[in-house]
Amino acid sequence: MLGTATTNLVNKQVSDFVKTIGIVMLLWIVSLVVGYFTGVVQEQTIQSMSRTIRLEVAKGLENMTPENYNSRPDSEYQALLQSNVTFLENNGFQSVYRMMRFVGNASFSLLALLFYDWRLFVLSILLSALLLFVPRTLSKYTKKGGKLISSGNSQLMNRVSEAIKGHQNLAALSAYSYFCALIDRGS
Repeated sequence: MLGTATTNLVNKQVSDFVKTIGIVMLLWIVSLVVGYFTGVVQEQTIQSMSRTIRLEVAKGLENMTPENYNSRPDSEYQALLQSNVTFLENNGFQSVYRMMRFVGNASFSLLALLFYDWRLFVLSILLSALLLFVPRTLSKYTKKGGKLISSGNSQLMNRVSEAIKGHQNLAALSAYSYFCALIDRGS
């Protein structure tokens, strides 16, 4: 759309340029409104699910015998009713909505590319697959490299520790250059 607007501007077709910009602004406003209502519906749904979970826990607590209820501290029940539900809200429900939004955005983008040029669509799919598989493949090498770095850091810390502990002995022998040599060997 903005490419069309730019072409209209370059060709001095002001009325077509204004129409195109108007359409872009209208689509932007529609996108904002849809985003707002999506956020509201998402939050209402999450609140409803959280309320249902809390009521289920409360019913379970209500059906407990007094002996069983008193066998646990109050903080455990508070955690069940508040902290655990909040954890589910943040890490469960919102993650599902984020994933749905991502899949929707990706689908619309891929469809737009398919209608524009099928080769761009195929290229996007291939690059997406590459983005999924390359990090998984490289993570093995990264773990190995991380272990080597960790081992090297451990050796460095041992050398530095030895040098610092032996600093007074080196000072007594006037061997300060040996201190720097120990640090350098550890690096």
